[in-house]
Amino acid sequence: MNETLISLIIPVYNAGPWLAPCLASITAQTHPAWECILVDDGSTDQSPAACDEAVAADSRFRVIHQANAGPAAARQTGLEAARGEWLCFVDGDDWLPPEYLTRLLALAREREATVAACAMCRFTGERPTPAPDAPAVTLTGDGIRAALLRQAQGMNWGLCSKLYHRSLLEGFRFPTQVRHNEDLLANWQLLARCERAAATQWPGYGYRQVDTSASHRLPGPAQLADHLAVADAILADAAGTGLESAAWAFHYEKLLFIDSMVLRQPASPDFAPLHSDVRRRLRVGLGRALTCRGLAAWLKAAALLTLCARPLYRALCRRCLPGGI
Repeated sequence: MNETLISLIIPVYNAGPWLAPCLASITAQTHPAWECILVDDGSTDQSPAACDEAVAADSRFRVIHQANAGPAAARQTGLEAARGEWLCFVDGDDWLPPEYLTRLLALAREREATVAACAMCRFTGERPTPAPDAPAVTLTGDGIRAALLRQAQGMNWGLCSKLYHRSLLEGFRFPTQVRHNEDLLANWQLLARCERAAATQWPGYGYRQVDTSASHRLPGPAQLADHLAVADAILADAAGTGLESAAWAFHYEKLLFIDSMVLRQPASPDFAPLHSDVRRRLRVGLGRALTCRGLAAWLKAAALLTLCARPLYRALCRRCLPGGI
């Protein structure tokens, strides 16, 4: 009997020394029927040669070299080349345990779901420690995207750590209007097509922490503008639906995140237009925020502090918050 083909799609951009262990973890998958499409997105290091070497060593790898266009465009290229019944996305510096594909496919089948999701395990070094087991849940209807917005029950914002049935991606175009937080917007759009999802808090996706990566640097104005654009798009899309309240709480939390990231940095005119808009929205929404059940108490406190005791809040942000996004 033929095994179900799974297509792994990896956007590769200057993955450096971590690409080789990532590809080795794919080769070690216990599910034998897979193809891996490497999309070299204009890398300027040794990543293109490493991709070519992987293809030469194992015919299940394919590589597409293209000019740099960002991760969303690279995933689109990979999607258009994919042949599998199921698809999953991996970043070129991450790592998968051998049972990753087997477990997610089994979970999807067991729950009759078109998406199977797991949690992420952040790690440094060669590979993460073995992940402990965790129970699974079935999500349906609006509950799927509500869990996504809260990053609850194993349904995080990332495209990685999920297995998608091909039917969800037919005719889909990854959003290229933003280059930061694009994973969340793509998932919001994709999961609107999903009637039934399975999720587990098993931390099966190894998410490497690299000090030089964008996620470890304070975000600049363009990055924060993208975060706001994604939050605006989600709020607009949810208007008048059962997800409107959850989307509003998520949107206000995102405003607080952007505000805190600006306050952590030296004053700069580059942030001024965005920050002025964010603070205006925080003020306008404060009354609703204080009575919103979907907003945690510490976020309500943060809203009061940033609007009523800004110097103190700036000092707290600089002292207490992590630097990356």
